Amino acid sequence: MGDASKVTTAFVLAALLYSLLFVSHIVAAAKGWVLVFRAVVVAITAVTFLVGPLMVLLTRTHDKHLQAFAHKIGFYTSLFLSVGLAYAYAGQTFDAPLSLGFLGITGVAHSITFRLLN
Repeated sequence: MGDASKVTTAFVLAALLYSLLFVSHIVAAAKGWVLVFRAVVVAITAVTFLVGPLMVLLTRTHDKHLQAFAHKIGFYTSLFLSVGLAYAYAGQTFDAPLSLGFLGITGVAHSITFRLLN
């Protein structure tokens, strides 16, 4: 398996995990499963802020350049998802301070994990 395909596979697996969590939170809300809903929301929030490190784990490689590339792709994805998460937390309205806060959390989390990779 080539380098690019490892990152692509990691991206697809991360997307599938996120999709599964998203669908699970809808089902839990519809069924009134409050504790399950809250647990899934915590998982969605964690994954949103940590897509880069998740992709590094999913690439299953010790190649530092490939890990850095996977982390970078995950970071950009995480930025996008953070704005969407802020939108959800704000009751489907745009809240600039919350969006900036979530973007900041994403940036700090990825900065820390990137330094740990090096």
